[in-house]
Formats: sequence, structure tokens, C-alpha cells
Amino acid sequence: MRKITVILTLVILFMLTGTAYAQGPDITAASAILMEMESGKILYKKDIFKPMPPASTTKVLTAILALDITNPSDEVEISKNSASTGEASIYLDAGEKLTVEELLKGALIKSGNDAAVALAEHVAGNVELFSLLMNKKSRLLGGTVSNFVNPNGLPDDRHVSSTFDLATITRYALKDALFKQIVDTKLETIPWNGSGQRYLRNTNRLLWEYSYVNGVKTGTTRAAGQCLVASAYKDGMQLISVVFKSKDRYGDTLKLLNYGFANYKVEYVPKGQVLGKIHVANGTKNYTWAETKRPLVFVYNSNYKGVLEKKLDLTRSFSAPVELGKEVGTLSLWLANEKMAAVPLVTSGMIGKKKNP
Repeated sequence: MRKITVILTLVILFMLTGTAYAQGPDITAASAILMEMESGKILYKKDIFKPMPPASTTKVLTAILALDITNPSDEVEISKNSASTGEASIYLDAGEKLTVEELLKGALIKSGNDAAVALAEHVAGNVELFSLLMNKKSRLLGGTVSNFVNPNGLPDDRHVSSTFDLATITRYALKDALFKQIVDTKLETIPWNGSGQRYLRNTNRLLWEYSYVNGVKTGTTRAAGQCLVASAYKDGMQLISVVFKSKDRYGDTLKLLNYGFANYKVEYVPKGQVLGKIHVANGTKNYTWAETKRPLVFVYNSNYKGVLEKKLDLTRSFSAPVELGKEVGTLSLWLANEKMAAVPLVTSGMIGKKKNP
């Protein structure tokens, strides 16, 4: 068995302005958070656990429950109850039929309260049971203070969430390809009672004004004020921002995103990344590969002056048999002689012992 250590030095844009961390932006929102998508690391926070009305940002959770439990191609017959839901609407007619995917577009792009109720009824039978599922899902994802009583965020004193909870929920939602596609859609059409078309324009103005933004959802009521959950991707890093009760949700969001991209970087190695070859003696094959067991994510302040090192500690040879997933080393990230993150390396295949002739 032979083990070696390789140090891969990455001189990563640390040589900017010294070691001082930039102060966070001055924003108008009563509560706000900025989170890095892959790691969940919080880069900015302001009263992030304060229970507040989330308005239509609620529909992020409604959408992921529908995606988790139903099929996008499922057909939904619109009830009188969902068709009569007020405020923002895609003007559903009782008795018409749309697919789950079409209702998701209506709820997420045009912010249709009626579409959200139709989804809730399809998933759980009624809004009350769906709300129980919403609260259960929020807790499972790591939410701390949320209490949802409807699928659309219409005013109710009992209906509250927090910017932390919404960021956590959105982080999960953005891992779904269909959700991610819908919230990044500016304009769309869906059927209207089988004979016409509904034209949907996204309520998120930043999709037009900021090239890096790729979602997610607006929300507005008198009690909640201006709310916005946003996502943006730039230079290999995706950020999620949430603002509640803002006087300028778009301005606040741009300040948060620009602050994040200007002051932070991410080093990311995906799960299954092959990082070395392992020779196998007396095996049915002569070698197998070493790959990362899980993703390795490290978010760092880019104003820090220093050098980031990757250290590969790997066993280079084994005698057969070698099982699948056997730990054979470690990939670690070091900054200023301090280990910042690490992930095990495992074998990518099973190698049996060669039979004697």
C-alpha cells in the first residue's frame, strides 16, 4: 500500500484590498438575508429569524410541494373555490382543466393566488390539509419560525415566515430543474379554458434589469410591504437573497447581490469528481479511480490576502479485492495553514481478486 500527499496551490484572487472585510450594504428592508446556494453559508443578515408576513413569496413552498408530491403533467380540474380566490389572479374558470405545470407557471410567474389554491387542492384535497404539509416541509428543510395557513400568502395574522426560512426553502426549490426554469421565465402563455391563451408576465422586474438574476418570487401586501426572494449566478457562484418589508425591494436586492459578488468567492468540487488513479495488485482489473464522496464547498471573503491550497492525501495502490466506496484518502482546503474544509475520497468501482489459473 503506497500513500502520497499532493499539494495543489491555488493563488485565488485574494490579492485585492488587504485583509479587511467589507461592511454589509445599507438597506431599507426590515429583515434581509444573503445566502450562498451550494453551502448555505450566510453572507449578510438582518433580523433573519423575525416572524413576518411573507406575502406571495409563500408560493415558493407551494410550488415545491406540488413538484415533490405530484407529476407536472397531472391534469387539474379547477374548483369553484380556487376560481373565486381574490387579489392577484390568472382568472381561472371553475370546471376548466390545466396541468400542474401550467398552474405552477400561473402561480410563480404571474403570482396567481387562484393557481396556488388549485395546486393545494390537487395535492391535499383542501387548503387546510395543504397548510399542514407546508409547515411540515418547512421544518424538515430547516425552517424555524414559519407558520403557513394558506398556499398564496394572502393576509392572515397567523401566516408568518422569516427571511431565513424563505432562503432555506428557496435553496431546496432551486435544485428542482422545472422550478428553476419557471422562475427564470420572463414571458409565458398557458391555455385559457381550452380555447384561448393566458399571457403571463413575470412580476420580478430584476429579470429584465440585472443580467445575473435567474429568479425567484415577488410578494406584496399592505401588511407585508414589498418582499422579494431573488437568485443570481455569476463567476461560478449562486446567491439567494430575501428581503421583507422593504421600501425598495429591487434596490435592496441589488445591493445585497452586488455586495456578495464583490466580496465573496466559492471553491466548489462536486460529488463524484475523479481526483486520482489507484493501482490494484492481483485484481480482475489493474486499477480503479478515487472520487469525492460528497461535494466540497468553501465560501471565502475575496478581500483576504493569502493563498488557498488544495491538499490531496491519497493511497495509490491496493491488493485485491477492493470494494466500491472504500475510503482511500482526503481532499482538503487550507488557508493560511488552517484546514478550512475536507471531503473523503472513495473508490469508484469494485475490483475482485484474480483467480489463480
